[in-house]
Amino acid sequence: MTDENKIIGDAFAIFVKLFIVILPVVRFFPIETESLADRFEKPVVTALRQQVAFRQRHHEIEKDRAELIARLSALKEPSRKHPGYKRALRLLNNTFGKSSLAQRPAVLKAATWLINIVERQGPNASND
Repeated sequence: MTDENKIIGDAFAIFVKLFIVILPVVRFFPIETESLADRFEKPVVTALRQQVAFRQRHHEIEKDRAELIARLSALKEPSRKHPGYKRALRLLNNTFGKSSLAQRPAVLKAATWLINIVERQGPNASND
């Protein structure tokens, strides 16, 4: 009987050691309640949201660019001879086209600054 008690005691000791080691690990891996379909659907929905956000930002930036080009084209002939006019036009066409979506707002800001300067120093500005 002592051999049986020893075997049972050893088995219980092994069980307790395993339980102490495994219990913290089990807490970090919760039981999954979502199905496989839900797991595959979530990334698709997230990708669609990101694509919509990208297109919306792209559309807003293009709208701002169109407004700046309209401001440039509304300038009279004497203002078009200003060196800033050509540079703003180059910013809105060449540089804008080569830049990434993240860089485009900065390009538009620089073009806006140049257009403001050209408009202030237009034909009605006094020559100092």
